[in-house]
Amino acid sequence: MRKLFILVVLLTFGCLFAANTLAQSIVSVQWTCAEPDSQHVSSVAGSVTAFDATGGQSFRVYSYNSSILGPLGLASQRWCPIDGNGTRLSWGNQTEPNDSQYVQFALAPSTGNTVQIDSVSMYLGAGGTTDHINARVLYSLSEDFSAGVIISDSSFLPPRDSLGGYSFVIDTSVTDSDTLYVRVYTWYDGSPSSSKYLYVQDVNIYGSSSAAVVAPTVATTIGVKVTDMTALAGGNVISNGNGQISASGVCWNTTGTPTTSDSKTDEGSVAGTFTSSLTGLTPSTIYYLRAYATNSVATSYGAEISFTTAADLNSTFVQWQCAEPDSQGVSVYAGEIKAFGETGGKSFGVYSYNSGVTGPLGKASQRWCPIDGSGTRLSWGNQTAPNDSQYVQFAVTSNTGFAFQADSMSMYLGAGGTTDHINTRTLYSLSSDFSSAVIISDSSFLPPRDSLAKYSFAIDTTASDSDTLYVRVYTWYDGSPSTSKYLYIQDVNIYGSASVSAVVPTVLTKIGVTVTNTTALTGGTVVANGGNSVSAYGVCWNTSGSPTISDNATSDGSGTGAFTSSLSGLTAGTTYYLRAYATNAAGTGYGEEIMFMTRAALGTAFARWTCVEPDSQYVSVVT
Repeated sequence: MRKLFILVVLLTFGCLFAANTLAQSIVSVQWTCAEPDSQHVSSVAGSVTAFDATGGQSFRVYSYNSSILGPLGLASQRWCPIDGNGTRLSWGNQTEPNDSQYVQFALAPSTGNTVQIDSVSMYLGAGGTTDHINARVLYSLSEDFSAGVIISDSSFLPPRDSLGGYSFVIDTSVTDSDTLYVRVYTWYDGSPSSSKYLYVQDVNIYGSSSAAVVAPTVATTIGVKVTDMTALAGGNVISNGNGQISASGVCWNTTGTPTTSDSKTDEGSVAGTFTSSLTGLTPSTIYYLRAYATNSVATSYGAEISFTTAADLNSTFVQWQCAEPDSQGVSVYAGEIKAFGETGGKSFGVYSYNSGVTGPLGKASQRWCPIDGSGTRLSWGNQTAPNDSQYVQFAVTSNTGFAFQADSMSMYLGAGGTTDHINTRTLYSLSSDFSSAVIISDSSFLPPRDSLAKYSFAIDTTASDSDTLYVRVYTWYDGSPSTSKYLYIQDVNIYGSASVSAVVPTVLTKIGVTVTNTTALTGGTVVANGGNSVSAYGVCWNTSGSPTISDNATSDGSGTGAFTSSLSGLTAGTTYYLRAYATNAAGTGYGEEIMFMTRAALGTAFARWTCVEPDSQYVSVVT
């Protein structure tokens, strides 16, 4: 039914608790049908895409009538038949809708959404001193309106030289594969004329949208920290699929393609990243792992990665598989170390992965070559020595408070492009510019053509927590210039051990010294051993300040805790400076310096407060 009204729209919405949808959200689209928007969409709310207003063939906006302002206070569009030059055409004596005389409005739901269209409202009028402009409003989900549904009266007459408000119920559901079309058909049953118009303004379509639940999207975190029987892995729930995540975590097995029917963790309802702890693993065993996430529709899995557990609890190593999905990321690591992603020299990068050269992991090998910023291969050749910009780099450092003793490394290398002219050289350095690099391979060697061979090299260097160990595989091509020659690489490992970095012990000097004319009683406390056993502690003193163990010193034991020191052979009436000390393999640590004075003569008694730090308010000297 049509209604002439003062436009008031009341929209109500609530939560939709069906298992396959989320809560509804309001949808509204407005076409003001006035300048400056003209036929463009004026506003959109909700998960829909709207399209500009269009007309039938030779039915267009001729002009805007500033005398017919409508609810927006803006000049109304005047629609009529016009030719390609914008000249008005005569129309009349029409007794029914004309298939080419209409104004159309359309919208489509966003991907993954379904829109329930409730109603449409608009302001219409007739121009040209006539009551013979007829209108009919329909909607359809097909652009040809072969199944159009009339939502107005069969026909109605908009008011002459003014605008009337109309509201029509639609009540239809539109999926993300459909488009809703609303058309105002019009025809003129009076005497033929070129000065009759349909006025249109402020068209609105209302409804609500709900997103259909689909399978969630989850990614597996690259990089697994392992011990002999545990692992730390994780994932990222990128999308809940428009539904509630009921379970997420990682699943694993020893055969491949793990599912939630295998061993798994359950981190519950998670949005974003999560970490999972795996226990009860077997030492030196290859495992396959995927992150998963479950909603009401399905369980989704991230990419499968593989890792090998450590041989024992003290194992320290890092592995770069140099294969997808890890790509250039760190694949597995064990011990008190942290590693960095694989990198290349300037304009030297991974061009692709060759599934014909699978190597020990059964995965496609990386193909490294010179490439530009857009990923296009560059020509190289006629090189007789390593090129400073053509290398693949791997780097590792120790966690704070630890030192990494690197023992050896291994890798699989090959040459691609039907050539034996790909040369390589492997070096390590503790400086990022390789100014003090050490060659650990032969001066140069030729990896096998179109296959992979294992290479192992001794390193034998220590990287403290302030150092980084860099290993580079330099490569150069001494054949004729070409863009189709590659260095293959896979399964790079650095092995070693991590130990606590020794620092000097922490020791406190005892406040308060008991003195005679030639002796003193004092002491200190060894608070921390600095990561290594304390071999000696005591106090040291002199008469000039900043005493060290090179001056006078006692040796009162080893280990940690409080101790007492006795000083003898002092000079009567003399000022001394004293510090506690403790020594370990890293060196000697000292407590704060204090000052005291011996008695002038035996039998003299006094007490002294220096009233300065470190004594502060404590008694400094007692006789």
